[in-house]
Formats: sequence, structure tokens, C-alpha cells
Amino acid sequence: MTEEKFYKELEADVEPQRVLINKAIDTVLNQEVTSYPIVVLHQLPIELGVALIEGGTIYSRWSIRISSLEELVTKNIVRSDRVDDFRNVYKDPEVFFCLLVIQEEGMQFIFMPRNS
Repeated sequence: MTEEKFYKELEADVEPQRVLINKAIDTVLNQEVTSYPIVVLHQLPIELGVALIEGGTIYSRWSIRISSLEELVTKNIVRSDRVDDFRNVYKDPEVFFCLLVIQEEGMQFIFMPRNS
């Protein structure tokens, strides 16, 4: 699958959950939990963040969790010596979702506009 096709499919999967994801991001930002919220999409079991939606249901093929840069560093998903690099590429969470997509093939960060 091409990267563009994957992004379009991911965007279609996220669309029905957009309101819930926006609320979760707004909550962690407003409560000053983190300045770097990260939405984790996964199809494999993972202990990370707070569950929003369990995948494999009529609601989503992805499980969706809300996490933070701080948690990713604590769990060694982002190395502590790469935090500044991550912050430099991180986009404004008021405008973009930062998605961490975890699949059997690996994981990747994707930034997607919060409003479609």
C-alpha cells in the first residue's frame, strides 16, 4: 500500500472519532496534563495512555488511546536524547492531531488536521 493510500484510509478511519479525539486533546491541554498530546492508534495490545475506543468493534478497527510525549519518553518509545528533535517537528495541537500509529510493521508519527 502506498503511503498516500494509507494516509487516506487512516483519515477515513479517524473521521468518525474526530469529536471524541478533539475532546480528549482539549481536556489534556486545558488541564495542563501535557503540552504534547499524542493520539495512539493501534491494532495490537499495548499499555499506553488512556483508552478512548477499543478497536475491532463496529465503532473502529483501531483502538484509540490518548497519551503524551512525557509518557512516550518514560516508556522508551521516544528516546530522552531525541525529545528536543521531537518538539521541533511537533505541530500545534490546537490545529493538528499527533498520531502514533502502531502496527505489526512498526510505528510512525503522523500529523493530521484536527478539523476536516
